[in-house]
Amino acid sequence: MLNAFRQKALYDIADTTGVAHFFLPGKDFPSISVTGARCSLGCLHCRGHFLKGMIPAEKPSHLWKVACELHERGGTGFLLSGGCDEKGRVPIGDFAGTLKRIKRETDLLINVHPGLVSKGEADILSSAQVDTVSVDVIGSEETLREVYNLDCRVDDVERSLRLLREASVPLTPHICVGIHGGRLVGESRALEIVSESDPSALVITSLLPVPGTPFEAVRAKDSDIVDFYRQSRSALPNVPIVLGCMRPRNTASLDETLLEEGIDGIAVPLPSTLKRNGENVVRRVCCSLIGSESL
Repeated sequence: MLNAFRQKALYDIADTTGVAHFFLPGKDFPSISVTGARCSLGCLHCRGHFLKGMIPAEKPSHLWKVACELHERGGTGFLLSGGCDEKGRVPIGDFAGTLKRIKRETDLLINVHPGLVSKGEADILSSAQVDTVSVDVIGSEETLREVYNLDCRVDDVERSLRLLREASVPLTPHICVGIHGGRLVGESRALEIVSESDPSALVITSLLPVPGTPFEAVRAKDSDIVDFYRQSRSALPNVPIVLGCMRPRNTASLDETLLEEGIDGIAVPLPSTLKRNGENVVRRVCCSLIGSESL
């Protein structure tokens, strides 16, 4: 049984058809890293920066403790992620039993970001009954090699989605516009892959300039993001599409344009956007859950 706080935070999407959903996860839906601040890739857009803001939980017992504390204070769920190994995988295998226990003994919602997956890892996520799995879909081998420092092919990304789909795991693919130094390289190919994967939702992000990285002074054009949303809506007419939190938030103009275009949700909108759109729904969860049957 959901407590009163969770009932207020989690609305039924069927009751809010036709309005946008604003996602403000904050402390109620934190990000947890199973590797702490460690990552083997050193991607050009990140260099481990985003891991530093996550709650470290490098052992299953640590994850259980964090989840219990979150549940007890009325949190809604969490994102489980971490740094990748040299093959682009987040080491989630040891946490399978803990994920199952969390789903069995709490009502926390779980979004897992596992990187590239094997069949065994897809089966783990399926048996744990997590609420959704977020996968970064890269449609360019040049980008995989030069930005992510990965020695793999687009076929490997496609295979991960196929394995997750075959394991009946709810999928929320992410496509980052301009991830290759602000240039559009493989986004259209990534969208083709997503359109064949039966996604629960699509999250569109864009290059977020991080100080101290090679991309600290570049970003995607707002017009490219809007054009890609239009392309995505045409390819996925019946799939919820959200503007994710990983993007620059300098002005409200992008948010407002996408709302006018009919986007289904925006993660962490600017306060001015919230004030001007009072009829929309605020959710204290990760935007990747917009297509989840758990909501």
